[in-house]
Amino acid sequence: MRSFAAIHGSEAVDHPRKWVKQLQPSKSMKPISGSCLCGKVAFDVTGTPIRFLYCHCRSCQKSTGSVHAANLAFPLGSVRWTQGEDLIELFVDTKENPGFPRCFCRNCGSPVPKLSRNRQWWVVPSGSLDSDPGMRPQANIYWAEHAPWYLSADQLAKNDGKLVEQREGGAGQQ
Repeated sequence: MRSFAAIHGSEAVDHPRKWVKQLQPSKSMKPISGSCLCGKVAFDVTGTPIRFLYCHCRSCQKSTGSVHAANLAFPLGSVRWTQGEDLIELFVDTKENPGFPRCFCRNCGSPVPKLSRNRQWWVVPSGSLDSDPGMRPQANIYWAEHAPWYLSADQLAKNDGKLVEQREGGAGQQ
């Protein structure tokens, strides 16, 4: 794995937490909190999201373990680490999609915010946010790479809890 500074340049110092602390977040909105699965890495995001996209590229499929990534873009200066910044790891792909970065919690593996490749904005995984960001997904990108078995959410049955399957006799099985 390469360091955060190696992929994002020397002005990023040597780790995302040090670079972010140099930036002043926007005071225009109440922060939205976010965290990883284990809760050891946490952050606040302020400001208005630039966009909200579902990315179907193979790199996003592999890095999320899902059919697509659901990411929001926020302006620079919008992310502030509140704990666990020393647990953030950076993986940079050198084979399939050279330069593709993935920041994640070293403890649980959850994706956490990262700078975009061009360092123009923050890429924030929507599932890491603790509340509504106030924007809805706008588009699917890299659709040509989408999984052939993908179905949109509106094509699937909705359950309020875990799936309960019906047996022939009518009794539910869990």
